Amino acid sequence: MKFYYLRKRVKYSGVELGQCAKGFIELAGGYGLNKDGTLILVYTQFMKDNQVNVTLMMPVDMPFTPGNDLGFRTYLYINQMLEGRLKTKQYEKEEKEVLTELENFAKTNNLRRVSPYYHIINEIDDMSWVDIKVKVMEE
Repeated sequence: MKFYYLRKRVKYSGVELGQCAKGFIELAGGYGLNKDGTLILVYTQFMKDNQVNVTLMMPVDMPFTPGNDLGFRTYLYINQMLEGRLKTKQYEKEEKEVLTELENFAKTNNLRRVSPYYHIINEIDDMSWVDIKVKVMEE
């Protein structure tokens, strides 16, 4: 298993998510790198004007020297978190519902969020879905 992760921070509006992800994968291709697993979006800040600061990450097939437009890390461990799943193509509507469910579950069980939300985009053949994970701790 390879643990070479590309990393890039961007600001975008929710409507541009698909273009943002495609641009990130194309940028990796410009470095001669191939996607080797799931694409991960980490929402780091939500702003009032429907803009989001996000870090995009994905495993690639080999190590590389970081540039001004792409960073690099040798590992990423996302485990033991609350998780919800987006199963339909109504991304915006379903995302709000899943985030609300996660927040309500945490509140009901006296847990507090200690990480940003990780959006993990899974693709197998013609199927795709998004897992949303967040790290919580007891209050």
